[in-house]
Amino acid sequence: MLTIAKLFGKSPFAPLQSHIDKVACCIGELPGLFKVMIEQNEQAIEKVSGKISRLEHEADLTKHDIRNHLPRSLFLPVDRESILEILDLQDAIADQAEKIGHRATMRRLELLEDMREEFSLFSVRKTWKFFGFATR
Repeated sequence: MLTIAKLFGKSPFAPLQSHIDKVACCIGELPGLFKVMIEQNEQAIEKVSGKISRLEHEADLTKHDIRNHLPRSLFLPVDRESILEILDLQDAIADQAEKIGHRATMRRLELLEDMREEFSLFSVRKTWKFFGFATR
């Protein structure tokens, strides 16, 4: 028998918060990736890119878990489609971070010595600004 408590779904916000935390870890690695790209340290590029891929995979596992366990009850605190839309937006951010890391391993960036400092400042500021964080 269905109890009243089961009619009301659990809040989906804790799992969403867990997912965005994992996404934030992905994008948090990008400034370090840009740094080793400037230094042209190919081993470090591979290492950071691999870390970003692992973090993105963890975020994907969380995303799949949320999708598989999101209740379809009548009284979910918010619209199910809205939750899935937010989840997709968060996932797109992690996917972009992974793509950047993957591309960094495929093509070597060669910067003129005069441009290295400006690129470093630009890439870090733009990364954080793009993802809605204050410039560090």
